[in-house]
Parts: sequence; structure tokens; C-alpha cells
Amino acid sequence: MRREHKLKIIAFVISATLWYLVVWGKPIEKVMEMPVKFKNTYEKEYFVEANPSSIAIKITATRSQLRNIEKDKFEIEIDLEKYPPGIHQVRIPVEKINLPPTIKVKEISPVFLTVFIKKISQKQIPVRVSFSEGHDKDNKTLKVILKPSVVYIRGFWEEIKDIEEIYTEDIDPAYLKKNKVIEAKFKVPAKVLEVQPKSVKIVYLNK
Repeated sequence: MRREHKLKIIAFVISATLWYLVVWGKPIEKVMEMPVKFKNTYEKEYFVEANPSSIAIKITATRSQLRNIEKDKFEIEIDLEKYPPGIHQVRIPVEKINLPPTIKVKEISPVFLTVFIKKISQKQIPVRVSFSEGHDKDNKTLKVILKPSVVYIRGFWEEIKDIEEIYTEDIDPAYLKKNKVIEAKFKVPAKVLEVQPKSVKIVYLNK
């Protein structure tokens, strides 16, 4: 009985080892999506966009190796220092993919990215208050001060050069009269990338 019991234990250990080697030790293929990150993107002076914004990487690894991968820490970094403004076909630097040495990269797709680098311009424009509909009569006598009265908009020059003013979100005059000072955001035109500051204070002056 004891001998049979020992044999059963040995058989279990052998079968468990074989199962581990087959299931967890055998290399398999897996496709991972990795986001693209840019280095030396001229800070806020240029707009940089890649198409596509991520790449698919086919890797070969064991299940145990895949289980230990922290996917959130892996990304592709591309150095754009040598690329001037324009449209460029940029090769994916496979040799710089940050993966453990035990994991092999078998294939990437695509091999090249289309990268758009475009200069961002800035323009100063006045702020206008947009009052809610149905208050036209009251609006003619409302006196307000805007802080600030002008803001900076950022975008591509050919798309912002004709924008001469920017409006606040719709303001209810009754609400303004009650609170005296309110803060409002802007109705940002679709082609404007950024407005600074992002809001304006409206001060009611009527008694």
C-alpha cells in the first residue's frame, strides 16, 4: 500500500511537470497593441500627430512570461528631432522596443507611420459676452466689465487668421444681476486648439 501511494505521488509530480512544460513553458504567439510616444516634439510650438497612433506587435513568448508583462509600461518612443514641419514617413525603431530579452519580436505592423508636424500660431482677440435668448431688451442696458477683456487663441494660422472675437457661453442676465460676478467659459471655435485663459470673469456694473 505504501509503495503504491509513493508511485501515485511520483506519477502526479511527473504529470504536473509535463503539464506545466506543455501549457506554460511552450512558446506561443501573441499580438499586442502599443501606443506611440514622441520625443523632442518642440513643446507647444508644433502640433504632432501620427497615423496610426499605435502599432501591432506580434511576439513569441511562453504563457508564464506573458503573464508577468506589465502592458501599461510598454510603448514605442520615436525621436522627431531631425524632422522639420511637414508630413513624414517615419520608420518604427524595432530595436528600441522595450521588452524583456526573453520575449522575441516576430513582426510589427505597420513598419512606417505617417507623422504630421505643423507649426502652431497664436493670436490675441477680444472677448464678447453671449446672453441667453429672450433677453435682448435687457441686454442693451447691461453694463459689464470683462476680466480679461482679451484672450489668446492657438491654432494653425490659416484656420484662425479670420477669427476676430470669441464669445462666452450663454449667460442669463437675471443670474448675472443676482450674483454680480460670475465666471464663464468660452464657445471655442472648432478650429481653435487652445484658449488662454480658459475662462473670463463677468462683473455686473448696473445698480
